[in-house]
Amino acid sequence: MTLFDTICVENPRLWSPDTPECYYMESFVEKEGKIVDNYTTRFGIRRLEYIPEKGFRLNGIPTKMKGVCLHQNMGAVGTALAEDIWHKRLIQLKKMGCNAIRTSHYPYAPEFYAMCDTLGFMVIDEPWDGWFHWYGCHKVPYDYSNDFLDWWGKDLPDFIKRDRNCPSVVMWSLGNEVWGYDRHMYLQYKMNKIFHDMDPTRPTTQAYCTDLYIDIAGFNANGECKGDISDFHKKQPLKLAVGTEIPHTRQTRGVYRTIGTRKPWDKDEVLNEHDAARVFPLTSFTTEEVFDGIDTRYASSYDNQTRRISVREQWKQTRDNDFFIGQFVWTGFDYLGESWGWPGRTNNYGIIDLAGFEKDHYYLYQSLWSDEPMVHVLPHWTHPGKEGVEIPVVVYTNGDAAELFYNGKSLGRKDMHRDSLQIVWNVPYRPGTIKAVAYKDGRVIASCSHKTAGKAYSLKLTADRKTMKSNRKDVVFVTVDVTDKKGNFVPYANVDVDFEVKGDYKLIGVENGDVLDIAPHKVLHRKTFNGKALLILQATDNAGRLRIQAKSPGLKSSSVEINVI
Repeated sequence: MTLFDTICVENPRLWSPDTPECYYMESFVEKEGKIVDNYTTRFGIRRLEYIPEKGFRLNGIPTKMKGVCLHQNMGAVGTALAEDIWHKRLIQLKKMGCNAIRTSHYPYAPEFYAMCDTLGFMVIDEPWDGWFHWYGCHKVPYDYSNDFLDWWGKDLPDFIKRDRNCPSVVMWSLGNEVWGYDRHMYLQYKMNKIFHDMDPTRPTTQAYCTDLYIDIAGFNANGECKGDISDFHKKQPLKLAVGTEIPHTRQTRGVYRTIGTRKPWDKDEVLNEHDAARVFPLTSFTTEEVFDGIDTRYASSYDNQTRRISVREQWKQTRDNDFFIGQFVWTGFDYLGESWGWPGRTNNYGIIDLAGFEKDHYYLYQSLWSDEPMVHVLPHWTHPGKEGVEIPVVVYTNGDAAELFYNGKSLGRKDMHRDSLQIVWNVPYRPGTIKAVAYKDGRVIASCSHKTAGKAYSLKLTADRKTMKSNRKDVVFVTVDVTDKKGNFVPYANVDVDFEVKGDYKLIGVENGDVLDIAPHKVLHRKTFNGKALLILQATDNAGRLRIQAKSPGLKSSSVEINVI
């Protein structure tokens, strides 16, 4: 072969999120008849079509990008993520129905792209946040933007060459909130040209940018851009748009409020006239708050504590507009930073909390994005002191109807409507069991239930694997649940837990998802938050057996064993 030979693949297996088929090409360098170097290139074959007014098609099939934005850090672990951690996170998103990820806002490790290629995620690949420290482009004092003008011209081609063979990469981003970009059109033009010269197969976008040289308009939230989505389409009917950074309902796992608010730490957000025209009404289930006395720095797990737009309203915008090809929610996981102030560690943005535990809107997205039969009911059913008080019970399902039962008695079957995207019953609280049953075409497809829990009685340890290799890479996640005497999960339990680990291991971290808990991550102790905590251990190069025990004063202990081979 010569440098410019082409290879024809007969009847290729096409890459997509549902069928992530990858090919591998071996390249060799010979010198004097001997192989002196070799390289394996992973690639995929797929057809990307971005059609004005009609939307995005993958291999000829109309496709919506059901995406999340991610930061690399994971709570207790920080940003040095082992491959097992990345894999676990991506599988968790996959089960939610997520099919796309926007890197935010820097090149990720090569292992991430390999997993997206082989697991099936479309990627908006983004090299940086803002650009340089001039006319509002600069965001933070110690940032790549300080050296942007010296390095972007060298770093961008390297970035493109590294990732352009990845079938998962379907779009390039010129940056995140590049404030003042319209004052520097020459730079956007030069950057866009480099992308297209080095890779003519993919379009470009830019977060917080709807015009100028980019191919696909990028929206950071309903209301953060120049004009909302409908105004944009009227002015630029031949340009597609994507929600590059979509806000949604902030949530704290296990916390509920029946009155909708816009901020987790204040009664409401004062909006100017411009912003007020671009926010959606809040959802309130009651005229008076049912769950009073909760720290206002925690956010509600109903879909009613929004920043401009809720999960359901945003998905309807994406679903119902062909030119709006997808959305990337801010964010898939809670991350350290951008909190509302001390002692907050984060801002409740994630669909999944700092410990990797799913919040209720994980299941709302699953009902909207996944075809796997599912139903989810909220809130839990342990509310001491609320006897006789009507509690809004919400069901999410991808079925066409659901029925709610209390202690085996039906409270009625209701249809799922395209506009509501949730089903609500008002149920006077009594201890017992609530159960939701989902139907499709009259057939039961899924069920979900909650039982009222008694007093905390014991701990329950669950490991996500039974065996690890002694390779200094494998990671085990051990979840702690607080249960009552009958084994029911206790959703309000906040108890101290001490871990004892026998065997060779590396402590990666402990976490509970509590945004206000500033306890250290690298000690064998943690308080549960709303009934749960997490221990993360990594293998060493020594084989043997790990025995992990969790203890809490006054509660029955629990243990698990991991075989390290």
